[in-house]
Amino acid sequence: MNNFVKAFTSIVTVYGAHYGSLKLYNEFCVPDGVWGFFSGIVTTGSPGCNLALKVAEYTGTTYTSIISVGITRLVLDLLV
Repeated sequence: MNNFVKAFTSIVTVYGAHYGSLKLYNEFCVPDGVWGFFSGIVTTGSPGCNLALKVAEYTGTTYTSIISVGITRLVLDLLV
């Protein structure tokens, strides 16, 4: 595989995990409405919801790093 395909696959994988974990957290841990407010008191502290938040946190950091490194690489390629 060439470098572009590897980079694109990494970005899609990290962003997909980030997006999926946040959607899962929103749907099951803090649902909308009055029922969601009251059920969130119990579900927010559950191990599954904690895992979803940790995945979102780590993949968000990784995604930011990927973007920063990619922009730096583009700038350096243009300068050199």
